[in-house]
Amino acid sequence: MGDLDYDTIEDEEGKSKTRDEILASINNHEQEAKRLEKLMEESKLCRCRQRIPAPVLVVRGRTVARSAALSESLEYAYQTGDLSALSGAGKGKMRQNRTHLDTTWLNVLHVKHICDLMVENIRKIMTLRLSTSENASMEYQNAGFHVSKLPYPGVEAFLNYTNHVKSISFPAPSWKKLDSELRTAVEFPLPDPYNWKQYQTWTLIELTQNYIRYMLHLLRSDPDPKAGILVHCISGWDRTPMFISLLRLLMWAEGEAHQSLNVNQMLYLTCAYDWVLFGHQLGHRLSNRQEIIYFCFYVLQHLLSDEFSLSLGPNAPEVIALQKSKEAAASSSSSSSSSSSTSTTSPTDTNDKVHPLSEDWTPPASPQRSPVKSPSASSLASPRSPK
Repeated sequence: MGDLDYDTIEDEEGKSKTRDEILASINNHEQEAKRLEKLMEESKLCRCRQRIPAPVLVVRGRTVARSAALSESLEYAYQTGDLSALSGAGKGKMRQNRTHLDTTWLNVLHVKHICDLMVENIRKIMTLRLSTSENASMEYQNAGFHVSKLPYPGVEAFLNYTNHVKSISFPAPSWKKLDSELRTAVEFPLPDPYNWKQYQTWTLIELTQNYIRYMLHLLRSDPDPKAGILVHCISGWDRTPMFISLLRLLMWAEGEAHQSLNVNQMLYLTCAYDWVLFGHQLGHRLSNRQEIIYFCFYVLQHLLSDEFSLSLGPNAPEVIALQKSKEAAASSSSSSSSSSSTSTTSPTDTNDKVHPLSEDWTPPASPQRSPVKSPSASSLASPRSPK
């Protein structure tokens, strides 16, 4: 047996490298990890309650992240003990440093779009500024981010929500705290044909539908294959988990994420991870009858059309091709041929036209598992009154 060559080692790609090259590569990775750890630690001060932008879902290589709103000088001074941040010059320096650290971290996550659900640009108590929106200044737009202001009412709008379900009455929410209008990035306008200027007259269901529609529009329309989105409200533990949970469930039903999980596992994941582990005060909210988590699962039955599919959305190539094929078939077929084609429709064709959250849809088979039937809307969406 010949002597082994301990001076060269094959890396993960099968390429031969010297031991010194391997050690240098490991050292570079360790340095990069330490640099990211330091950046994360410093970036915590940029967001309210130190809730740094966290990647929680990856869809077709695009990151979906969540966070709280931007912190203001009062919280920065409290967290760091630096009272100079409360002075005029100190505030400017603090905000400049905050923007630099936060945008650097967002670039690490490849976040390009920011969806702000706050109903105000600046959150105040009396005259004290507690948190702010990226929409309050042009710093983030100048840094290359597309900021979309999507005002969505807080948990007070979901007071006694189960009573509204029983009476089938969903009035438009109150906008008393609104001081910022709906606005989206110029490069990614709101999709037609909905009259977005009338958003204050929409019910909570309509508001949720259109905001989910726009978030999916961002995920499928940006030519940058890595362009991700950040979703946040003020603290990031009521409105934010609702939209993150809805996106996760829609992507799972479509086979874009968590393909190995069944219904029970998916329900456990989104409740435990998206809601509880990120700070949703479930017991407190239910004791006050602020039932936003019930609404999250109830509204799923209103998200079954192709508009809420990443692959079958209005701008998706699959939809355009399907529409063209329908038009060609309608113009060339006679009444007799159309009746015969109806009887010979293949299961695969039928499955392609069924939305993933429908009871009749079955996700495609994967090498890891056999097909699992998707849950019906009622199994996920039926609200339960708290005991």
